[in-house]
Amino acid sequence: MRTPDRGTVRLTAQHAVALRTGTDTALPGIPGPDTVRPWTNREATGADHAPGRLAMVGAGVVAVKPATAWQAVGSQVTLPVRGDGLPTRMEPFVGELVADELRAADVDIRTRSAITSVKRAGSPDDEVRPATVGS
Repeated sequence: MRTPDRGTVRLTAQHAVALRTGTDTALPGIPGPDTVRPWTNREATGADHAPGRLAMVGAGVVAVKPATAWQAVGSQVTLPVRGDGLPTRMEPFVGELVADELRAADVDIRTRSAITSVKRAGSPDDEVRPATVGS
């Protein structure tokens, strides 16, 4: 590790090292995210109350972690997934194990879901049924 004055610091860990350098938000390239005040990973980890219902758009680790947490505190979480299972950068069985645990916690995983738009319930073109995720 380098210090601001270009010195070197050596750190030794006994169990594990977590590098948490931060992330930039990437909203999906579909209609709606800029109009619905979405929670990014920053808002999802800093909220002061649990929403009744929550849809996590994206099925990677950035969505799975808060989906697990919000479901644990009482939110009804829906996790739409494009493919047949949760994507991981590991062996396919890892995604299956994670999905099994999420389902056991009552997270609603919807495979083969194509997200086409997002909108808030009650918007002018939403007269038939409330929806937060279009598919």
